[in-house]
Amino acid sequence: MMEKPNDSNYNRTFNFGESSDVKLSSTLNTQAAEIEEECDPLGQDANKSQQKDSDELGHLIAKVLRFHPFMRLFNVCATSMYLDKEKGARMRLFSRVHPKFRRACMIGEFAFTTLLAVLIILAIYFTIMKFFGIQITWPIVLPAPCLS
Repeated sequence: MMEKPNDSNYNRTFNFGESSDVKLSSTLNTQAAEIEEECDPLGQDANKSQQKDSDELGHLIAKVLRFHPFMRLFNVCATSMYLDKEKGARMRLFSRVHPKFRRACMIGEFAFTTLLAVLIILAIYFTIMKFFGIQITWPIVLPAPCLS
């Protein structure tokens, strides 16, 4: 037979129904409070007030370049695996344990950032060409059936 849990180890009792009692350890409550207070290192600062700029394109480009999907994934995985560690130690420990996943995330981040930069440069190039009236011809010739 299982013995009844000692109430000295628990500080809160939640009753979710008539027949079930769920007891949480006090360390889980403190860990949850610490995680809730942390800010996302890859997210925007909640304390910063966003100013309305007339330069919306520059703001959009800056926002797109601050988007890091692969490092955010790595951070979320590290946080979920090591809740009991400090914020800086989580990613270091996770990268030591999972070096291939870290390498894949870094390569994906590099490829994503490079793709964004190339797309932005191409958009600027085509905008400048259109502004100066230069026709952009496409050398791609698709085979079409003869209509004669």
